Amino acid sequence: MLRILHLEDCALDRELIGQAMVAQGLGCEIRWAKSGDEFAKMLAAAPVDLVLCDSSGPGIDGYAALALVRQLQPEAVFVFVTGQSKEAIAQGLALTDADGIVRKDHLAEMVGVLPRAFERRRRRYGAE
Repeated sequence: MLRILHLEDCALDRELIGQAMVAQGLGCEIRWAKSGDEFAKMLAAAPVDLVLCDSSGPGIDGYAALALVRQLQPEAVFVFVTGQSKEAIAQGLALTDADGIVRKDHLAEMVGVLPRAFERRRRRYGAE
């Protein structure tokens, strides 16, 4: 079972992303954080396999969240789930240590992005 921590302040987006994960047959346990403080506490409290994160949020932006994940759980896969444009996404991925990006209006792509993100993490850091 995939342990997921999802940082998202919008209830509707949390629900839609959770439904997309289940609909795509991904066996997972999702915990949601609505703020930067809650995210930091949850990240420190329990191991996760995957972090899903919006590029902006209350009390923390996606880049700060990524830095925190790399500090506390460097083996975790980090995927931005964002409403940004394709161009902004490509630039953001190139400039960060994120393992993948999915647009909120293309959640069906999650099923293809996740295996590539886990493989990228494994190759880059030798994690098994």
